[in-house]
Amino acid sequence: MNIGVIGPGDLGEVIVRKLRDADYPVRMANSRGPESLRGLAAKTGAMPVSVEQVVQDVDILFIVVPQKAISKLPKGLLNKAKKETIVIDVGNYYPFRDGRIDEIENGLTESVWVERQLGRPVVKVFNSIIAKALAEADVLLEVEIVLLCRFLETIPRQKKSSLKSLIESDSILLTPGQSLTRGGNNLDHLFTAPIRRRKNFSCG
Repeated sequence: MNIGVIGPGDLGEVIVRKLRDADYPVRMANSRGPESLRGLAAKTGAMPVSVEQVVQDVDILFIVVPQKAISKLPKGLLNKAKKETIVIDVGNYYPFRDGRIDEIENGLTESVWVERQLGRPVVKVFNSIIAKALAEADVLLEVEIVLLCRFLETIPRQKKSSLKSLIESDSILLTPGQSLTRGGNNLDHLFTAPIRRRKNFSCG
């Protein structure tokens, strides 16, 4: 399974490191170009590429950028991605940083706004976990991203053409623009839940 990461900043770098530690092939990109990521590439083995290249032929794409940067991504960027690519929105809207976004201020959910900018459904995950907590997590928490990836890996095997087709699935509860859930539990909560809940979780 190939993974792309746009925005390997504080949280994005943790995601890159953990995915590479689990031996997933990872491409990463930012607005400054591949050369700016050579150091992280040398440390992790992730491949630095352009923003246009990072979306191509990946099964999962993490977008870990400030909300204001979403609209600055190249127009039609996700047209270069496979239709089965899972797009994960890790961002949060902070008006003091991003400036006022009227649609969100008027009640539109953040990820629906992101979907409209990208033209693709997104799943909102990891936006409630800060980089320091994720980086310093215990061994069980270390596997959280791997669990998510293996869970999402089942989607192509189900021959689903898009995330929208999963809404009526018996095993997955998903509303476009909202968090991924399984059995009614937000996955973000799963990763900080008691050990006994994690032991009962299956990605299959």
